[in-house]
Amino acid sequence: MKPIIRDHIQQLDIQQGGGIVSKKIRVDTIDNPMLVIGLGGTGIDALLRLKYQINRRFNLPMDSMTKKRMEKPENIEFLAFETNEQDKNKKYKGIGLDPLNELVLLSEAGIGSMLQNRSRLHPSIASWLSPEVHIADGINGASGVRQGGRLLLFTKINQVVDAIQKKVKELQKGTDKKIYIIRSFRRNWKWLFLRYCLYYKSNFRP
Repeated sequence: MKPIIRDHIQQLDIQQGGGIVSKKIRVDTIDNPMLVIGLGGTGIDALLRLKYQINRRFNLPMDSMTKKRMEKPENIEFLAFETNEQDKNKKYKGIGLDPLNELVLLSEAGIGSMLQNRSRLHPSIASWLSPEVHIADGINGASGVRQGGRLLLFTKINQVVDAIQKKVKELQKGTDKKIYIIRSFRRNWKWLFLRYCLYYKSNFRP
């Protein structure tokens, strides 16, 4: 079987997000760019489901290199933050995340040594970090420990802010329209994410 024929058949696999979608149900996006942010495992699950629906419902541009339809419209970007490295390969009906452009891992292998040497922690962390918090492995997430997730986020705040700024700049190219930001996350992620992004921007960024 020719590779191109095999590729076309795989595009019909429903388990891989394929199937037959009529052009008649596809519509154009609004002019405003959109950034969709998913935080944590639950947030990523929601983001992937939305990405799948966007892939099935909107008109998709053609990739000039591969001659295939892109996964999403050009004025929509996705960005996910996760502490568990195992979630980087999550998929929903064949739709996943680009690990280079759509995912920032907040995992930190040295989190255990940080907690064992708390005297070296910045006062802004030590002021709220409970002495009872213990995480041996920062690769597999915070294991439901709220302060553990907060600490992992704090150690990667530079990457978080830079990733958001990069996405916003990409969406701003060629347009002066307002950018819509949609966020999806578990309840206990919401306040700490916004708090630290805003805190960092106001105190450390010019």
